[in-house]
Amino acid sequence: MSAALEIRAWNPAEPPAREAFARLFPDDACWDWAFRRNPAGLRLYLARRTGRVVAQYAALPVRTRVLGAPRTFANLLDTDVRPEEHEASLGAARALLADHGGPEQDLVHYGWPNAIDLELGKAHLEHELLRVSSVLARASGPGPSALPEGVRELEHFGPDADVLYGCCATHWYASAIRDAAFLNWRFARNPLRRYRLLAVGDDHVLRGYAVYRSAPELRPGLGLVLDWLVLPGDDDASARLVAALLASARADGAGVLAASFPEWSPWSLYFQEQGFLHRPSEHLQVVRSAVPRFDMLWLRDNWWHTLADALLL
Repeated sequence: MSAALEIRAWNPAEPPAREAFARLFPDDACWDWAFRRNPAGLRLYLARRTGRVVAQYAALPVRTRVLGAPRTFANLLDTDVRPEEHEASLGAARALLADHGGPEQDLVHYGWPNAIDLELGKAHLEHELLRVSSVLARASGPGPSALPEGVRELEHFGPDADVLYGCCATHWYASAIRDAAFLNWRFARNPLRRYRLLAVGDDHVLRGYAVYRSAPELRPGLGLVLDWLVLPGDDDASARLVAALLASARADGAGVLAASFPEWSPWSLYFQEQGFLHRPSEHLQVVRSAVPRFDMLWLRDNWWHTLADALLL
């Protein structure tokens, strides 16, 4: 008989259980960023036999504005467990749901699962297919590699980001709260990746920002627009930021620049007008809603998302 299974939440006072996520978080700095410093909290459950971690279930929570009120969404992480420990992984998943999956807890869990997690989630965890992910992409082409006039690179975000998000958020029914606390955790203090934080505005008023990174591990010569926040109608700020993104891609030797926006967003049309074309991917995004009203159809039509919402990208 196999040893008894112990399932419980990881406590931040404990040492990192990096054997659970050695591929995703290879050192203490990465672990701390994900599970100790997230401004939205902690979602990590471990299954152990005789003190050894055999399975895990975790998500990175995100403070989210839904119909004007603060709620929580959570980005699920791949489990990466051996086939013989799938029941242990499901046990950890059910423990997380019992503590955080109710209507007053995590409103939505979402992720881009591997093939095994996709089947387990659909069969046992009420996961629904939200969309087949796609991007808008264009060649960076010839041109300058220096930032254009009027665009500066930030080291971190300040209170003016909170103001910009507050203005933009009125255009959406649901969106991650892109205030300075989230943006600095997600980008400026992220030990996993290096990002360029591009901004238009002065020291007191942020008119718009875009976040860029090179992503050769996904595809050689690929640059990504991780996030974009500009008030619709600010054509000058938009044009400067697109030029800055293309310049950043050229400076990195990235021949292709890709972004992602909801199809209903005016920014989807705007980027297509700048030469970006739809490109499908093989990545399936799934969701689990704790409230029937906010099902996959509602989320598809009302949730503002960019590549930033894939928190490990």
